[in-house]
Amino acid sequence: MKFIITESQSNRMWLLRRYDLVEEAFRESAKYIDPCKFNSFDEYERRFLYYMMDDLHQYFYLIEGFDYEGTMNELQDIFYSEITESYFDRRC
Repeated sequence: MKFIITESQSNRMWLLRRYDLVEEAFRESAKYIDPCKFNSFDEYERRFLYYMMDDLHQYFYLIEGFDYEGTMNELQDIFYSEITESYFDRRC
């Protein structure tokens, strides 16, 4: 039996296999990013995701053809509600 895995499924699988690392990156990003410094949620969310990807960088930087943007989109889908709550709960 053969399975066909799309790029987005591959990105999600990469994240889910390393979920403990991803969750730690989320906690670190939430701790250091202050929502009061941003004019909009979109700016905050974008910076939050970049911080998460920076924390995870050491695990994917040697993977040839790693889909950075696709993985960031998957992080956005997985953590959307948590990032939204973090922004509006701590908003100045």
